[in-house]
Amino acid sequence: MLPLILAAVLSFDQMLQEFDDFSVKAELEVRHPITQEMVTKSFPHLDKGTLGIHVTNRYQMEYWGGRVRNFEDLEEGGHPKLSRLDPAEMQEWSERPCLIDKAGAQEIAVRLFRRLGFDEKQFDLDEVHRFSWQPSEEAPEHVLWLPLFWVKWWRKGVDRNDQSAPYVNMNISATTKRLVYYSDTTRDDDPLRDLLEGFTRLSPEHAVKGAKDASASLAKIVAPVDSFFNAAGIKPKAGWRKRIQATELPACSIVQVQDRYLLKLRGGSVREFGDSERSFYLAMLEERSTILSNWVDAPTVITETQAVQIATHLLTRLGFDKQAFNPAEVKLAHPELSREDPDHPGKMVPLQTSYAVQWVGKRPASARSGRPDVVEMEISGANSNLLHYWYSPNTFHF
Repeated sequence: MLPLILAAVLSFDQMLQEFDDFSVKAELEVRHPITQEMVTKSFPHLDKGTLGIHVTNRYQMEYWGGRVRNFEDLEEGGHPKLSRLDPAEMQEWSERPCLIDKAGAQEIAVRLFRRLGFDEKQFDLDEVHRFSWQPSEEAPEHVLWLPLFWVKWWRKGVDRNDQSAPYVNMNISATTKRLVYYSDTTRDDDPLRDLLEGFTRLSPEHAVKGAKDASASLAKIVAPVDSFFNAAGIKPKAGWRKRIQATELPACSIVQVQDRYLLKLRGGSVREFGDSERSFYLAMLEERSTILSNWVDAPTVITETQAVQIATHLLTRLGFDKQAFNPAEVKLAHPELSREDPDHPGKMVPLQTSYAVQWVGKRPASARSGRPDVVEMEISGANSNLLHYWYSPNTFHF
């Protein structure tokens, strides 16, 4: 299956602000605000809304999926030493002062975990470990204890043997008592990931079906779904409220209506929506060849400007204040996607046109309250319908 990339489209300056926000919360020793002059190296990724930088030749940070995901102190992080394992270098490192113990490292890590906006109730704190190194396999009694601690939080309920299981990881230097490495794989608001996971779990043993089975659960589910459908102008067949399916993921609920519409609910509201009868990616997931074939040679009847007008109308109907957002950005949703024409081998045929329209929330340049609000919609170029909707509110803050 082709990967879906719907990353937040932010400018270089906006990303620098995200790096600056992170550095404040993580208590890094760096001058604020972080400016372009302080960036000594940058390595943009293939996708918009992703960026890696070096700041003052010391800090490396990577931004994607709505916030800073990776950080390393290139001077104190220790990864080069751990990769080289030079005996003299490791010996010198082990002799540096260790100013905290495990409890002290955990106290620092937990404080930063909270400042970075994570909810401890959603995670299990793994053991805190101190790094060590055994120079010789023949001398197991000789161990060098390094002034570096490892702290990791796993999302509650995940299978830790699953390589994609979400976690937050920190390394704390016992010499400087500061964060020197950080990795966040939680991707709470990654477009379509939760929908796809929920879809695979929507089977009879997972589903909530019918008002008689779980009226209270259905009442909480039906109301926001009904409200979203009304605002978006979506009209499912009569009786859909009694035939919905739902499954609970660690941080959200996934709802399926009439084997067609998928919705992600969190905090009593719809955060994401996909139409599997029209969405290219959801159709691929279900291997609906008939639907996929409709994407080829489908005429485009609206322009980018008209797509923005349609999406803006939906934005207002969904209760958003467009004045709180920067001007909408629009692009082709799948410009890279095509497939071979079955009647002309070797000839690639473009897929149906659809438009991705996105709004990024405004906020003062001095604000340090996490990432901005992001709303994104995909509008069909063939029939003007909403194919996909994603809302990531500004909830990542301290």
